[in-house]
Amino acid sequence: MGAVLPLLILAAVLAAALACAAPRPRGGPATAALGPPSWLAETEVIDWRDPSILRATEDAVAGAEGSRERAVRIHDFVRDRVRFGWQPRFYEVRASEVLAAGVGYCNTKSSLFVAMLRAAGIPARVHFVDVDASILRGVIDPGTSHVDHSYTEVWLDGRWVRTDSYIVDAPLAEVARAKLAAEGRVLGYGVHSAGTSTWDGQRDAFSQFVDDGSSPDFHRTDFGVHADVMAFYRDAPRTWNELGRAARLFIRFGLGPANRRAAELRGSEGPEVADLTDRASCGPPRTTAPSSRTAPRRGAR
Repeated sequence: MGAVLPLLILAAVLAAALACAAPRPRGGPATAALGPPSWLAETEVIDWRDPSILRATEDAVAGAEGSRERAVRIHDFVRDRVRFGWQPRFYEVRASEVLAAGVGYCNTKSSLFVAMLRAAGIPARVHFVDVDASILRGVIDPGTSHVDHSYTEVWLDGRWVRTDSYIVDAPLAEVARAKLAAEGRVLGYGVHSAGTSTWDGQRDAFSQFVDDGSSPDFHRTDFGVHADVMAFYRDAPRTWNELGRAARLFIRFGLGPANRRAAELRGSEGPEVADLTDRASCGPPRTTAPSSRTAPRRGAR
C-alpha cells in the first residue's frame, strides 16, 4: 500500500498523544465523559484500521500538505464518493461498509468521515442533534416531526471546527437548493436553502444543520458528543429514529423509493444506490446486536 500508509498510522498514534493536552470537549455529560484518546480510537462502527479505509485515506490525502488540507481532501472524498441515501441496516453499519456501498446519510457518512480523519491522524468526533424532518421533504417522510442528525467536529489549528457539508453529494445538493429557491422554501430534498457543500477547514460549514432562525422549531435537542452512532442510540434519551420493529418494517419498504427519488433529483439513475434497499437483507449487522428499545420516538418532547 506504499510508504504513505505506515506514516498515516504513525501520525494517528502521535496525534493521540498530543490530543491528551487538548482542552476538554464542551457540551453535556456525554461529551465530558469522552477522554481525548477516543478522538482517534476505533469504535464499533468507526473501523479506521480496516484496509479499505486506510487505502481510501491514502488516496484521498496524497500530495496534501498539513492537517487542514488533508481534512478538506477527506471531506470532499466522503461528500462525492458516497452519495446521499440509505442502506437497509440504516445506521447499523461500519464505516468500511459505508465506503463499500457508496451510499450513506448523515449518521453513516459521519462514521466514514471520522474514520478517515482518524486514519490520517486528525482527531475528530461526532456530535448529535435533532433537526426538523421537513429537511427530507421530497425525498422521504420519516414519520416524525424531527430526525436525529449528526455532524463532525474536527480538531484543526488548536480548536474544533464543525461541519456536515460532506453529507449531501454536490450534484444532489446543487439541484436541491435550486428547487428550494424556485419554490420559496427553506427546507427540503435533504438540504437547507442556506447550506453549503464546501468546507475550507477553517470555518464551520453546514449543508443541513443551518440553525439560523429561518425555520421555526428547526432544532430542539443537543445530544452532545458520543463515541459513535451506536453509542448514541444506546445512551441518549428520547431519540427520534432508533431502530425498532416498526422502524425496520418502514426501512424495508421506504428506503428503496427514497434512494430512487434522490437519484432522480441528481439526474442519474444510480441503480447501485437506488435499488440497494430492495436487494439487501434488512437484518441487523453481523457484529452488533439489535437495540433493546422497540420503536422510534414520536411527537413533541
